[in-house]
Amino acid sequence: EELPADRDVYLPVLDSRGMSSSARKASRRDKVAHILRERSIFAKTSQHFLNEITTHGAIRVFMPGDKIIEQGTEGASMFILWVGTANVVTEQMDGGADGHPTRTLTNVGVLTHGSVFGELVMLGVQTRRTASIIAGTVCCTWEIEPKRILSILDRHPVERQNFLKLVEEHLGKLAAPRIIHHPLFAGFHQQLRTLIGVNCER
Repeated sequence: EELPADRDVYLPVLDSRGMSSSARKASRRDKVAHILRERSIFAKTSQHFLNEITTHGAIRVFMPGDKIIEQGTEGASMFILWVGTANVVTEQMDGGADGHPTRTLTNVGVLTHGSVFGELVMLGVQTRRTASIIAGTVCCTWEIEPKRILSILDRHPVERQNFLKLVEEHLGKLAAPRIIHHPLFAGFHQQLRTLIGVNCER
């Protein structure tokens, strides 16, 4: 047995002998819905909407050291960390003194039970993952794919409108820094770049 210390943590989650299949699914959906309700982007959504989301999720299991998501990739799913802990790591490549690139990894945080990540990429606010999420222990996650969310939003116009407003707000916040740091404007004075970023049309 490779992980004896974790036996008491994971067996109650993975063991299905004490509950029927329908009871397990209902319990799991209720817990996921409760976690989502605590996130601001889902706080005002209807229970019916949350029930549909939780119905279409999938369980994913990752071993210690596995990358749940990888910085720079174009993944589109949202994850809820169900069991375990994971590290949030950013990677930066710099030119070394000998001409060879040097990779610097920075641990910027730790995710625990109930953590939600990847929602902005799933909604299309960001196109790429901004950090890697690496399993620190055995991790059970609940994955929700964007195609599921989009089909559900088509059936819930109120939630669809709220999510559109959220996307617009985030894009508005991202517009200025993207313009300021865009290579096209690299030769411009900092004040001019800031002025362009602040006054650009959203």
